[in-house]
Amino acid sequence: NSNIETSFDLYVVSDITNIPHEHTPSDWKVNNENHTMYKECTECGEILETKNITVAATKLTSCYNEVKGVQLKWNAVSGAKSYKVYRKLPSQTAWVEIKSTAALEYQDTNVTGNTVYQYSVKAVDQYGNESDYSPQRECRFIETPTLLSRTNAVGGVTIKWKKVAGA
Repeated sequence: NSNIETSFDLYVVSDITNIPHEHTPSDWKVNNENHTMYKECTECGEILETKNITVAATKLTSCYNEVKGVQLKWNAVSGAKSYKVYRKLPSQTAWVEIKSTAALEYQDTNVTGNTVYQYSVKAVDQYGNESDYSPQRECRFIETPTLLSRTNAVGGVTIKWKKVAGA
């Protein structure tokens, strides 16, 4: 029969994400723009889980006087690429960044004698994410005394030096 007409509707599926399926999560991936990690469905690309990238805080292990300044040392943090060193006076509320370094120690030479400083350090990962501030350490910088004279004396040596504030 050549007079029979055949018709049918053609449906095109343009968005496969609307097809019901069981999601298969990918491994964790990194979004460098907003510093997050995410898992997506390996079939449709839908984001299944996200989390912020966080860096553990370090701990200042020592804070002591050296001839030219205050020496600081801290613990390494896994995943940290660098560390930011912060300082403030006890009367101040805001921390001021004084150094960014990949090292695990720093000597603050921009100090004044008989002054108490508070220090804290943040760990920074390769994406620029910063940890919380480390617990602060307080250190008083005491200047090295200036030698005024040294003379031989009976039974020893007599040494005189300029008095240092805070010593």
